[in-house]
Amino acid sequence: MSLNWDKQHNHNNDSVFKNLSELTDAIKNQPDGRRNKGDNRDQRKQERRKHGSGSRDASDSDRKRRSSSSSSSSSDDNSKKDRDCKHSRDRKRRSSSSSSSSSDDDSKKDRDCKHSRDRHRHKSGSKDRHRHGSGSKDRHRHSSSSSSSDDSHHGKGHGKGHGLFCEINIDECYIKPCSPHGECLDLINGYQCQCQTGWYGYNCDRQQKDINKSLIPRSIISTIFHLYHTFINISNILPYRYSSLPIRIQYEFRTTLNFIKLLSIGKRFQQELFYNRIITNLDNKIMLSTFIDNREQWIMVIVEVYQLWIDIRIGKNSMSQRFYIPISSLEYELQNEIIFGYKNYSGCVRQIEITYNQVYSIVLTDQLVEINENITLGCQRTNACKHAVCRKNELCHDHWFYYTCQCQSPFFGEQCDQIAPIVIFNQSSLIDISLLSSSISNISFFFNTLQSNGTLFQLISFSKHNRFTRQLISQNRSLSKILGTLVNGRFHLIIIDSEPQLQEYELRNEQILNDGRPHHIEFDLNNNQLIIDRIYNESLIRINDRIIPNKIQFIPYGSLNGWLQDLRINNQLISLVNTNETKQDLNITVLNMKQLEYNPCYPNNPCQNHANCLVTNSHDYLCQCEPNWFGQNCSQINICNYNNSSLCPNGFICQTINNNNNQECLAIGTFEGNSSNLIATFNYSSIITNEISFRLRAHLQSTHLLTIKNLINLNYFSFYLSYDNLLIYHDSLLNNDLLIELNNNNNNQTFQQWTTYHFQWSNNLTLIFNHLYIYSINLTFNEIFILNDQIEIIIGNGFRGCLEYVLLGDNLYIPFYNDTLIDNKNSTNLNNIHIEEINNIEINNCTFNNICENFNCNHGKCIHDFDRGKCLCNYGWEGDYCNKNIDECLQGNNCSKEHSICQDHIDGYYICKCHQGFTGKYCETNIDECLSSPCANNGICIDLINGYYCNCTNNYISTNCSISLNETCFGHLKSCQNNGTCIIKSANLYVNNPQTECQCHDGYSGQWCENDLCLKLNCQNNGTCQRLPNKKAKCLCTQQWYGDRCQYDINECIINKTNICLNNGTCYNYPGSYKCQCQENYLGIHCERKHSCLEHAPCFNNGLCRPDGEHYYCECLSNFTGLHCEFPTCESVPCRNNGTCLPDSEQGFLCNCTGTGYQDERCTTEIDECLSSPCQNNATCIDQIGGYICACSKNFFGLQCENKKFFASLGFSYHYVIWPGVTILLLLVIILLTVMISRIRESRRSRGTYRPALNENGQSSRVEFSMILKPPPEERLI
Repeated sequence: MSLNWDKQHNHNNDSVFKNLSELTDAIKNQPDGRRNKGDNRDQRKQERRKHGSGSRDASDSDRKRRSSSSSSSSSDDNSKKDRDCKHSRDRKRRSSSSSSSSSDDDSKKDRDCKHSRDRHRHKSGSKDRHRHGSGSKDRHRHSSSSSSSDDSHHGKGHGKGHGLFCEINIDECYIKPCSPHGECLDLINGYQCQCQTGWYGYNCDRQQKDINKSLIPRSIISTIFHLYHTFINISNILPYRYSSLPIRIQYEFRTTLNFIKLLSIGKRFQQELFYNRIITNLDNKIMLSTFIDNREQWIMVIVEVYQLWIDIRIGKNSMSQRFYIPISSLEYELQNEIIFGYKNYSGCVRQIEITYNQVYSIVLTDQLVEINENITLGCQRTNACKHAVCRKNELCHDHWFYYTCQCQSPFFGEQCDQIAPIVIFNQSSLIDISLLSSSISNISFFFNTLQSNGTLFQLISFSKHNRFTRQLISQNRSLSKILGTLVNGRFHLIIIDSEPQLQEYELRNEQILNDGRPHHIEFDLNNNQLIIDRIYNESLIRINDRIIPNKIQFIPYGSLNGWLQDLRINNQLISLVNTNETKQDLNITVLNMKQLEYNPCYPNNPCQNHANCLVTNSHDYLCQCEPNWFGQNCSQINICNYNNSSLCPNGFICQTINNNNNQECLAIGTFEGNSSNLIATFNYSSIITNEISFRLRAHLQSTHLLTIKNLINLNYFSFYLSYDNLLIYHDSLLNNDLLIELNNNNNNQTFQQWTTYHFQWSNNLTLIFNHLYIYSINLTFNEIFILNDQIEIIIGNGFRGCLEYVLLGDNLYIPFYNDTLIDNKNSTNLNNIHIEEINNIEINNCTFNNICENFNCNHGKCIHDFDRGKCLCNYGWEGDYCNKNIDECLQGNNCSKEHSICQDHIDGYYICKCHQGFTGKYCETNIDECLSSPCANNGICIDLINGYYCNCTNNYISTNCSISLNETCFGHLKSCQNNGTCIIKSANLYVNNPQTECQCHDGYSGQWCENDLCLKLNCQNNGTCQRLPNKKAKCLCTQQWYGDRCQYDINECIINKTNICLNNGTCYNYPGSYKCQCQENYLGIHCERKHSCLEHAPCFNNGLCRPDGEHYYCECLSNFTGLHCEFPTCESVPCRNNGTCLPDSEQGFLCNCTGTGYQDERCTTEIDECLSSPCQNNATCIDQIGGYICACSKNFFGLQCENKKFFASLGFSYHYVIWPGVTILLLLVIILLTVMISRIRESRRSRGTYRPALNENGQSSRVEFSMILKPPPEERLI
């Protein structure tokens, strides 16, 4: 139930507290409820004892056992105390406004009553627990996972599911835990009983008495409160105090703050939000730390306080977490202070509900909570960062009612709109900073330099402290340093520690830092981390914990030039410009440093699209673009990698060119002739270099290739291809075409290889072709490319072939695709080319397919001609399909009949085959061979009939003296290698085209014997190369390999199936060899040897021999051991004469013969203790079992005859004393015996004699009966 202060229930405070008091008494005075409460507490005590916090329960149990004999008396006392407690509670209710002294007395009595009730519960707990904990068989069967009766009673268990993968939710309602007056609702890891009217309790097994229920109506929807730096004191809002446990506190909150207080119960229990975790503290100890996913959503928290534990549930679909209260319960704190927010909460809260003892509840509404300027209704808000003015790229943190900007170095300020100044240093600069009252825990800064080597900073420690305790250890000591240096452009961190002995550590980073770009260094001493350019380096070698630097110097040794920015020490920005503004605990000295007057990156950032602007070493700027942007100012879309993919059309490759300042989509365009053309225009707004180049592949043709025209003044120039292997240049001012030779004398040869053509215009009306050939022209480059004029480009219109690219200047490519395929609106390229028209240009890597399919060349073959096929006829044939034979001699010839013979050629012509000595087209002229000066190199020509003879000079050979001797193997330039022999193949060296040859040794080949066939053959697997004649070689393989290069393995197991592995061994082949897997008792490569187990039987005493490779081991019987079972164990009773047997791992046993009198390994040899001559003074030793006896001489005595007798020490014999003494003793014995015999005789004489004088009167007279004979026995009559 909840409490709603409606106008209909306008009761005064007295009636409210009176009715609530009656409600409290009604609940407390129910006998069943009190018994069940006691049962629950006993069960909770048992559960707490299981968790190790049962010291008080153990003492209660001891006290219970000690008081078992006096239960009746104690029960009477407890009954009396209960009556006193009841009267005390009645007095307390009647005098709620009593003084402080009376309240103190009442609280003391309440504590006594509490202890009395606890003792009652302890005494009656066993019976109640037995009665309460006895469940049905079904409950035990279906709730086997519960660890205690308390868990099953409250619907809490240790698991929320079962199944192989815990995928099935356990239905706790299956056991029907609710009474007939409630309906069970299954939860995750628990259940809830929804009770009928008039019933309450977890299982709806308690009935309420008639009370005024109008005071506690239940509201369905709670009020949402919006708090601003304030709190809600729930204790002041509650209309009564009621501390009967358990109490359940529920609330839901929503905020964006990182650190706030949530719920406080007195000073002992606190819940607070720390970033994305809810921390629960009890008695200043963290009990729970719960992660939450999204702090901007509503988060539900339920706190259930019991006598011995507290259950916490965070989130609607989460499980409860339990921790135990180590000392007293929270009853007192719950009565006095329950606060949400604790003075600093900003955000929203709703559904604040307090439930007492599972009986009734109170929900806080706007009628209970006072609404003011800090507490409003609803939860309407706008993200504080929505209208934030943080500098772009900086992080904004929403603090619910306000925002803060998290600045990135080197920016600072509330809106991150200020930047740390750049200071320039040189080799004479120095920065010296000392901390007067603290130490340096971390430093960070930007720097830029071009030097490769030098010391950047050094941290100095003049005193040693413990890093954690800060305890001063030594005042007078040599200093320790941490140096940050550059070595070959790479950062090295060097730690020099002087105590307890000089030690030096070094951490190296492989990143180049002297590239003229700014780099950020961060050094964290507390966590031993070095961070370079926001990237964590490897962890430092463990620095001595006692090195605590308190001084830092920059550029200490004057070896670097560059600039420094944003120096921070212990996360505080250090001003290097105005040192007077620094804090008092810093001592700063700055020498020869000056501030950079103009920062190219601030305040006007030239870099666009969220790019990072970097100041270079030359004080210029450099833009670090985001991945989707490109260009000097990051103003162009990165078409090569936009959202991790290229924006180029299919078939095009994106390339970055012109020193990474331009991106182009390039591909080979295939032009099909008249149907293929491209027309493009662009506004010439940016100057390009006066050059043009293109790369093509085509066959010989006469066609138009390229025209570039100024649409304003109509000046133009064009390039054409010609069948004569010429490039034709034509412009608007040239009367005659300019023919550019391509250095190709064979006009029928096609350009089947890719060829690049480059043209450059100079200022003196010349055109330079391929950087070599210069031609005069009348039109300059600048007469066409005029700033802001419209330029038209026409490619194709007859050209049949392939173009890889057409490049204007050094960076303006003409695209072979429609420019609308790439949306680059943000491009800053002023000379953007627009494609006006593009027709039939294929992007297929210059491929003409299926050209020869329809050509049938009868006496020839079809060849590709880029765009078509044609027949290449065999000699003597003609026609389009090579099907006509031509005999030119029959058609008429002019050959001299006397001096020649007409000879027909199948390739379509005839020749006159002249007789020797005649020449001419028709063999009509006699030949003077010397007229042509055939002898070269100053050779003298001697004319002969039908020939000539050249008399050559030295070093020249052949018929015409045209060949240098060095061109043969007889010369010095091309001699035979590898010991080859040069031989003459022709008749001599002075014939036409004399032939020489290197005769190579076996295994070598080539014109100059330069090829080593063994090296080319490369015999594998230890094969040997055999050199053979006739320039051949072969591999000689080992026994295990075969093949041309010994590359194939011979399977020995297949070749020698029966003979290779003996004694039933199994053969296994592997590359280069084989292996026999032998039977158990066989060894050897071929299993030819018997194992020792089989051949020698080395195991004794029936031990089993087990092979172990080449070795073996023996499995012995239980009464033997040893390597060969040669040693018996204690089980064979080897020890004799009561010796004790001890097991031994090496010998099997050891006999302990101590105290037996025997020795050796089995206690069989009697120990002769006399061997050590223990007897002294010439005594005789008599050996005994387990000992000895010394027979002393007459003057000594003792165990070892070590003591000398007394008289013997005086110097006379004992005989002078002993024998007289013995004589006197014998005399005394004789006298004594005589007296005793006489007395006996006298006694016998007086026996049986009556002497009246003696016997009656005490006189000495007596009757002697000693002489009276004994009468004979009476005769018996027969």
